[in-house]
Amino acid sequence: MLPSVFVILESMPLSETGKIDRESLPAPEQSRPALEQSYAAPATALERVLAGIFGEVLKIERVGVCDNFFELGGHSLLATRVVSKIRQIFAIELPVRKLFEEPTVSGLASVVLKNERARIERTAELLCEISTMSDDTVNAMLEEPPQLVRKEKAS
Repeated sequence: MLPSVFVILESMPLSETGKIDRESLPAPEQSRPALEQSYAAPATALERVLAGIFGEVLKIERVGVCDNFFELGGHSLLATRVVSKIRQIFAIELPVRKLFEEPTVSGLASVVLKNERARIERTAELLCEISTMSDDTVNAMLEEPPQLVRKEKAS
């Protein structure tokens, strides 16, 4: 792991016992680090939400759509927080590896949209399946949803 921020000090603050006084250390700036990519503002609502999640998790005020999560100081533990927030907000299943594959806001936005498209297609498939059933069958399913059958382990 590499530090995400370096703070240059003339001298380390010391306590009365001569140890480093961690509470007296200055807080690092929460600005966007210098990156190869110039800042590109989010264009869609989805990109704004994802940039906000990146910024919140990384404690950075401004995240662009082309900024790489890992170049901004992200790591695997923070990646799990980002994915958890996305799951919570959008109610979608998103594996953590997707953030490693698409570490930018724009890349992740396309993954989320693709995921949403899959859910819509599955819903359409289910609606087509239901349309082939009789009204009595559909009503019976609505009154008594099918029970999941669990197989008992043999001891």
